[in-house]
Amino acid sequence: MTYTRTLTVMTLLAAFLAPPCFVLAQDRADVELRAAIETETVKGNLKDAIAVYAKLAKSPNRAVAAKALVQMGQCYEKLGQADARNAYEQVIAQFADQAEQVQIARAKLAALTIAEQKPKFTKIRVPTKLPGGGYYRICSFSGRPAACVCLRRQRVAASRPRRI
Repeated sequence: MTYTRTLTVMTLLAAFLAPPCFVLAQDRADVELRAAIETETVKGNLKDAIAVYAKLAKSPNRAVAAKALVQMGQCYEKLGQADARNAYEQVIAQFADQAEQVQIARAKLAALTIAEQKPKFTKIRVPTKLPGGGYYRICSFSGRPAACVCLRRQRVAASRPRRI
């Protein structure tokens, strides 16, 4: 009977003491996250902040880990490194339960995708032989002449536009 009583008391003590220890670990991760954000924003030391964020990304506290990955992606963006995309993709893939951080990561990832697209240019053909050897007028979008070319006897010369 005493063995059962001792076992019950030990179980109850473990049940009451374990949650405060877990809360302290969560608070510690939260404090470290705030310190890393301060290192990034106030001190401007992005590389040290990235190191702390990488450590916090492995934290058992999923909210802190997701926030750390988003912050790490922002640091990589500020440094102009492509690792930002990996951090945002990791948040989306592994932390679907953290809706706010996933939403931020998707927005940042979409902005990165748009920024990485190269502009498309249209090739414009300009005739080299004009009928009658006259002036060729190129107009801007406002309708005013932007450039005029006079082609005569295989000579190219820039000139002022003539009024028609």
